[in-house]
Amino acid sequence: MEEETKSKVYILLDERNRVIAIDGGYTIQNVDIKTWKFIDEGTGDRYNLCQSNYLPTPLYTDDGIPAWKFDEKSGLTARTEKEIEEDRKAIPIVPTEYDKLEAQLDWTAIMTDTLIIKEAKSGDSMFDKIKVWYDMGLWSVEQVATARDKGIITKEQYDEIVGKKEEK
Repeated sequence: MEEETKSKVYILLDERNRVIAIDGGYTIQNVDIKTWKFIDEGTGDRYNLCQSNYLPTPLYTDDGIPAWKFDEKSGLTARTEKEIEEDRKAIPIVPTEYDKLEAQLDWTAIMTDTLIIKEAKSGDSMFDKIKVWYDMGLWSVEQVATARDKGIITKEQYDEIVGKKEEK
């Protein structure tokens, strides 16, 4: 009886040892494995089609965060929810053109004392909106201070938004 050929499984790691790709089996010839790490070999679909069958859960979370890690001692393991959440928090917020326009319009309304609605139909308060705009870099510390001074947000909300940063 002829022995079935074993397929090898390789992973590609980023600088933090998060698994960013898995390959092997039928498709390994499409990969330059010099930078990949060999982790296993075997027969069957788990190995031949390892991109979708090797791990018990997806390689990435629904929002694109690597869900697996590797180290020599523990091998291939799922990342903790805390590790994944830290990655989520590190993703930069990129403002859309709409965000920029809304931040400018509300700033103009605050400066001209023509702000009509302090709470949007979506339920977002001015505090929520100003915090997001500040985090996006659309509002400065001075603009947040002006919103505080005009009673749009409280001193406590100002402190929560800007932390210990000083006004110029």
